[in-house]
Amino acid sequence: ASTLRDELALLRAHDELAALLDPGRACSAIELAARPHALPFPPLLLLPLVERLRAAQPAAAPPPRVTLTAHADGLKLVLEGCPQRDDWIGPRLTQRLTTALRDLHGQPGCWFAGGTPASVIDRFYFY
Repeated sequence: ASTLRDELALLRAHDELAALLDPGRACSAIELAARPHALPFPPLLLLPLVERLRAAQPAAAPPPRVTLTAHADGLKLVLEGCPQRDDWIGPRLTQRLTTALRDLHGQPGCWFAGGTPASVIDRFYFY
């Protein structure tokens, strides 16, 4: 089993390694306004989401941003970026995300995507 804290730590470690191998590569911007605690989170899912988002962005775009904030109803994890395609996540990762969140939390997943324009998915919210 994995936790959100574990997955954020994995993302940071991945970014640190990527920066060593490719010093010009922009790393993810991770902003933690709340402590991630031991909230169960699907293992090895956050990293592929961020990497897919990064790959779908133009080269000059800022790196994807991952923000964690606390709210009355729980923690909110937001992924932000500016993909050039509205299908950047792909059907396999969408299915994996939906299934993993359902299996972990007993429902099809408390997540949604939105952006501007409506055809471009640029934000994910996990509750």
